Amino acid sequence: MSNTKYIFNHASLSDVGLVRQLNEDRELVVRINSDCIAYIVCDGMGGHDSGDKASEAAVRFISEYLTTKPIENTTIALVNAIKFANQQIYFESKVSPTSKGMGTTAVVMLQYQDEVHIGHIGDSRAYLLHNNQLAQITKDHSVVQGMVDQGLISASQAEHHPRKNEITKALGIRENEEPSISKNIKAVKGDRLVLCSDGLSGLISHEVFESTLVTQTDPKTCAKQLINLAKQGGGHDNITVQVIDVVESPHKQIKESKSNQTLMLSIAAGFVGLIVLSFFGLNLIQNQFFGGSGDEKEMATPSQRKGTSNTKLKNSISEDSLENVLHFTNEEERYKDLLEDQNYKELKKSNVIAKYDSVHKRFVLSELLKAKIKQSRQSNNTPPKVKPVVKKKTDVVQKNSSDTTKKGSADPKVTVVIPKKIGETDTSKKNKVLPKKKKKKK
Repeated sequence: MSNTKYIFNHASLSDVGLVRQLNEDRELVVRINSDCIAYIVCDGMGGHDSGDKASEAAVRFISEYLTTKPIENTTIALVNAIKFANQQIYFESKVSPTSKGMGTTAVVMLQYQDEVHIGHIGDSRAYLLHNNQLAQITKDHSVVQGMVDQGLISASQAEHHPRKNEITKALGIRENEEPSISKNIKAVKGDRLVLCSDGLSGLISHEVFESTLVTQTDPKTCAKQLINLAKQGGGHDNITVQVIDVVESPHKQIKESKSNQTLMLSIAAGFVGLIVLSFFGLNLIQNQFFGGSGDEKEMATPSQRKGTSNTKLKNSISEDSLENVLHFTNEEERYKDLLEDQNYKELKKSNVIAKYDSVHKRFVLSELLKAKIKQSRQSNNTPPKVKPVVKKKTDVVQKNSSDTTKKGSADPKVTVVIPKKIGETDTSKKNKVLPKKKKKKK
C-alpha cells in the first residue's frame, strides 16, 4: 500500500425541485477517522412526510453504524451498515402508523485506507469521471433495468421508458434486503466521483452530464450547474448531488506510450487471429472425422470445461431471466424446481431450453418456448414478470385472492402496483418498490 492517502474535495447540494413541496432527499458526509470517510445520498418515498422520515433515518442509521462499529473490511462494513439501516426503518414502519409504507433508496461511498467501494439499493446512482469519460458505477434496481438485462429494450430506450421510475428494491420495505456492492474503485488523482438521486440522473442526458463534469472544474460550481440543468429538464423531483474530487490517491495512473499501446494492440490482434483460426480448424476436423457439432463443449459440466474458453453462449439469457419467462409454459412450478435443482438436462428434454452453459449459468431458449412467448406477447401484450413496485403518494392497490384489484383508504400514501401489461398507460406519479402482500380485510 502506498504511503499516500486519499484526499477528497467535495461539494454537496440538495434542491426541492420545481414541482414537489417537500424535499424527501437527504445527503450526508461523515468523517469516521483519518483513514475513513463516507458519502451518503438517499431518496425517500411513501407519501406525506414518510419519505422524508425514511431518508432522514437512513443517513442517520448508516452513519451511526459506521461510526460506532470497528471497520476491518470495507465491503463487509458497507453491507452491514446498509442492512442495519434497512431493518431499523422497516421496524419503525411497523410500529408507527404515520410511518407505514415508508422507504428510501440509498447510495453510499465508503473510503477506507486505500479502498473505495460503492453500495446501493434502488435507483440512486454513483458515477466515475476518469480521463474525461463518465461511467456509471451502479446498476439500478428497477423494472426497466431488468428489461435491459433481458434484452427486451436498449439502455437508451430505458432512459425514456414510461416505467423508468419503478424500482424493485428500497430500504424499509422488506425486513431483509441485500445491497449491491461495487468492486474496489482505484480512483486516481484527477478523477471525479458523483453520487446523486434520480431527480438529477433522470432529467439530464449522459452526454450533458459528462460535459458539465468536465468543464466545471470547481465541485460547488459543478453541483449548482447540474441542479440547474435538472430544473431546466423539468425539475419534477427532488434533486441531490455530491461531487467528489480526488485530490490525492494511493493509486497511480498507468501511463503508456503510443508505441507501447500500438505494440500491445498488435500482439492482442495476433492472438485473437490465432484463436479464431484454431477454433475453426478444430471444428472442421471434428465435423469431418467425428461428426461432432461443437455443442457438447458449450453444454459441458464445470469439470469438463476446465481450461476452456470463457465465451458465453450466443443469444443466451441469465438464470433469473429464464425463471422470469417460465410463466409462458404450462408447468411453471415444475420447471422452476428443475432450474433450482440445476437439472438442466431435464429442462432441455422438456423442450424449455435448447442449450445451456452450466459454468456461466447461461441458457438458450428452445424454439418452442420462443414461439410461445412471441405468440403470447402478440395476443396479450404480456410483459415479463417483475416484482411488484411502489408508487409515491397514491392510493393503496393490491391483488386479492380472486385476482382482482382492491383500493384501500383514500388517504394518499403508497401504492402497490401489480405489473401492467405492455401498452397499458400508467397515469400515476413517480414509482418506487413494494413487495406484493395480501391486504387484510377490516
